[in-house]
Amino acid sequence: MANTYAAALIVDRLAEEAVTTLGNRLAPLRAFTRDFGTSVYMPRQKVQIVSTATTSTAADNPSDYESGDTTSTAIEVTVNECNASFHVGSQGFMQGERLERIARANLNDLGDHIWDKCATLFRKAAGYSTNTVITAGAETAFDATDRASAYGSIAKGYERHLILNGTAYATNAPTDKNGFQLSQEGAFGWDGIHLATKWDASSIESNIYGVAATPNAIAVCSGLPNIPGSVANQLDSVSTVDIPGLDLTIQVCVWGSTATREQWMSYGVMFGAAVSDGSAYTCIVVS
Repeated sequence: MANTYAAALIVDRLAEEAVTTLGNRLAPLRAFTRDFGTSVYMPRQKVQIVSTATTSTAADNPSDYESGDTTSTAIEVTVNECNASFHVGSQGFMQGERLERIARANLNDLGDHIWDKCATLFRKAAGYSTNTVITAGAETAFDATDRASAYGSIAKGYERHLILNGTAYATNAPTDKNGFQLSQEGAFGWDGIHLATKWDASSIESNIYGVAATPNAIAVCSGLPNIPGSVANQLDSVSTVDIPGLDLTIQVCVWGSTATREQWMSYGVMFGAAVSDGSAYTCIVVS
């Protein structure tokens, strides 16, 4: 008997795949200041994100207990709609084609597209990173000495995260099956060690394969795309799914084409990133 998908089941499957795939693909976003929510934004809208703060100066035996205060800093982030749409034909459904496989492939592409918004900021130039770029050996030689140098470059941060490509990440994985996971808080003294598999964003630092960062280095913002009511009424379903651990909300749409009798689906989110403090992150490159 051929496999079929009810409308509600399609939405459930799409949501499950989004949680699993994007939760893994976008894990490095935990390293940054996040303002994620369900506000509806328009493409190229500018959003003010509270990212860093200036505190008062601590003093001994103060004579005035109202002499200082904390001031917040607003970072302007421009958001754009990131969307991945795809379809499955009626014949494919009747033949038992797996919706999950198609959804997963498109989610990986969407995750890479979102990550590129951050990765393009990884460079040592005016308005970007001000730290000295760490010149390590080949990615396969990234070791404890390199980790220590990266850690020291952002040591004043209240959290310290390390983001590496697959090769460098693998060299740091414990060989003991009972060892801790790199994503575990406290691994090698970091608040998080994260895997990122895409390092070819526009204008990214040459030969880069890692970044050490504190949360106030990069400000990221997300919301939901605007769908006019007249359009929403023609869709079978418009729903949202939250990605645990990131608090990122993704919009999920399902509709059918009467012309081709194919089922169309899409994942969408409004997303943007901007440098907050260039001294709070360090590029790691091949020497």
